[in-house]
Amino acid sequence: MAFARQTDVDAVASQSEVKRLLDLDTTPWYKRPNLRMLYLTLIPAALGCEMTSGYDGSILNGLQAVGPWLTCRYITRGYANAPDKYVLAVPGAEPELSFGSSATPCTHLTHRPRASLVSFVLIQDVEQSIGAVLALPIVPYVNDRVGRKHSITIGSAIIVVGVILQTASQNFAMFFVARIILGIGIPFCIGGASQLIAELTFPRHSAVLNGLFNESWYAGAIIAAGVTLGTFSRPDDWSWRIPSLLQMLPSLLQLTFIWFVPESPRWLVSRDRSDEAFDILVKYHAEGDRNSALVHAEFAEIQHTVRAEMLSSKRRWAELLQTPGNRKRTFIAACVGLFSQWSGNGLVSY
Repeated sequence: MAFARQTDVDAVASQSEVKRLLDLDTTPWYKRPNLRMLYLTLIPAALGCEMTSGYDGSILNGLQAVGPWLTCRYITRGYANAPDKYVLAVPGAEPELSFGSSATPCTHLTHRPRASLVSFVLIQDVEQSIGAVLALPIVPYVNDRVGRKHSITIGSAIIVVGVILQTASQNFAMFFVARIILGIGIPFCIGGASQLIAELTFPRHSAVLNGLFNESWYAGAIIAAGVTLGTFSRPDDWSWRIPSLLQMLPSLLQLTFIWFVPESPRWLVSRDRSDEAFDILVKYHAEGDRNSALVHAEFAEIQHTVRAEMLSSKRRWAELLQTPGNRKRTFIAACVGLFSQWSGNGLVSY
């Protein structure tokens, strides 16, 4: 226990030294060639992960207005309560079955209550969440086992497979499975990318880039809405297949640029590859200066933090619930994620 306390003290001291040295360093990032190159590859390799999540979260909202996606000729085929266009119309209004000159009326569909469309779209949307829940126990293990870069690579590859299957869907079941696959891939990308950004960037820029990472969700959502609006007027099934297909673009960028990004120094230290971690810090945070006081302070901080994390990992999960204080903190931590999503988005969307 005394050793653990000493480790915590050392980590705090290292953090204070890093902060002091950062205050003395006034060189902007764009005047550092190695750091500039790092950001030029890291941004497309990592920021696109959250953008994919935003795109995926918004695309179904747009598809609710796309006729061919809602008619029985495409995804709703085989769905027992397939919704039709008139569910969104004023109750009692005469149905209008054409979405374009080539659209084929779904004559077997009858008027249904508005709830049928809502339930159909909600089922389509919840599939992504099902995939994310399935991936939840696996993502942390993979992230720590194979590294941040490979976690992004695995997630991006899964997303590409899911997008291809979603774009080629011929029925409800095919679309259903594709959405689950997408839900599995996105957490791998987000988990690896968020940690890679935090652990690889220059300390002064870490908060800014992590903020941009979170905000890129909204960029993806806006792009999805714009693409869906652009293809809305098409009378064929490409009105929804094009927005679906474009969802893989961020993942393709990640699969292209991730190979030019170094691994997280913190992860390398945790895998007993300290020399590699130090070389990365020297190259990108000190422009090759192995005597940089900042790099040595960062490296010491990482070592102390990893050592403290290893000591903490030996504790039992039951300790989270053993004392009133631990139970309160655990409850608050668990509720943060729940309440951030439980904000009425579904009411507005559906």
